[in-house]
Amino acid sequence: MNRQRTRLTALCAMLAAASVVILLLACGVPSGWLGMTAAAGLCTGAACCAGGIPAGLGTWAVSGLLSVLLLPRKEAALLYAVLFGLYPVLKAKIESLRSLWQEWLWKLAAGNALMAGAFLLVGETLTEGVSLPLPVLWAGANGVFVCYDYAFSRVMTLVQNRLMPLLRKNRIP
Repeated sequence: MNRQRTRLTALCAMLAAASVVILLLACGVPSGWLGMTAAAGLCTGAACCAGGIPAGLGTWAVSGLLSVLLLPRKEAALLYAVLFGLYPVLKAKIESLRSLWQEWLWKLAAGNALMAGAFLLVGETLTEGVSLPLPVLWAGANGVFVCYDYAFSRVMTLVQNRLMPLLRKNRIP
């Protein structure tokens, strides 16, 4: 039991470090920083797959704090800490409801709340050069959020089916 806990802690630490590295790369890519920030959330999702909600929360907290403290581009760090790093943990909890309409209701509520927080923190950066009315922008953001959730689920299915069995068998070098 102690060995499993040590392995999980080490895995979560590596996933947190991977998130920070992806976010650091996002700081150097002016046109793709938003997508790379979203991709960093996959590490939090992988931690949830490996160790459940507590592992995901720990990975999110460590990577979020380190990114806010260390990254030169605070927009990417804040967006990760408020939206893309936290949502995978909430998604894992919400998807345990097992009722599709309740899941989507809670996902949209959580997504909108997190997007509102992200908009308050880094809204000027996100809407730079966009001259759409706020309701149109918000509707578009919800459409993108639904696509993001679907794609995230597909990638996490791949992680659960391909990567997690390798981790359980100690076959990852």
